[in-house]
Amino acid sequence: MSVLQVNTINEVTSANGVTIDGLSLKDGNVVPAVGKGIDFSAASGSASGSSSALLDDYEEGTWTPTGTNVANTSVGKYIKIGSMIHIQGWIIASASASTGNTFGGLPFSADSVGNALGGGSTMFQNADTHHRQYGLLVSGTGFSMYDGDSLATLGNGKQIHFQISYKAT
Repeated sequence: MSVLQVNTINEVTSANGVTIDGLSLKDGNVVPAVGKGIDFSAASGSASGSSSALLDDYEEGTWTPTGTNVANTSVGKYIKIGSMIHIQGWIIASASASTGNTFGGLPFSADSVGNALGGGSTMFQNADTHHRQYGLLVSGTGFSMYDGDSLATLGNGKQIHFQISYKAT
């Protein structure tokens, strides 16, 4: 036979839902207290050196790519899971850049630890080729396009489709 142990529970019921020891149930959603989340520390198999097993943030949204030659029809979307940011976007150049392209407006600033390298794939439409791979380097709230070791230029009216994952500060 099991023994049921009952501890004191601080429960508050209101028109806004039920709160039990800082955990709220509201309109069918579970809402943890600020700074709290889903704790996976009891799960076996965590990697050696793991610094956290707490999932404390998730959101989805849009962001607007910026730059000196970015058309206002450029769009971006993001998903944030913990401190990992996954973005996708589409940029159309409104003019040719003379020294390469650096774009801004990322929804969260990149972590500077480990060189803040973001990765991803791009599709670049150009007069001489329809699909071309470029590297993307994330820094702060922006990223730059690289063709090999050199900054790449996005010509007037050309577009780039991309996905990048990076760690936020």
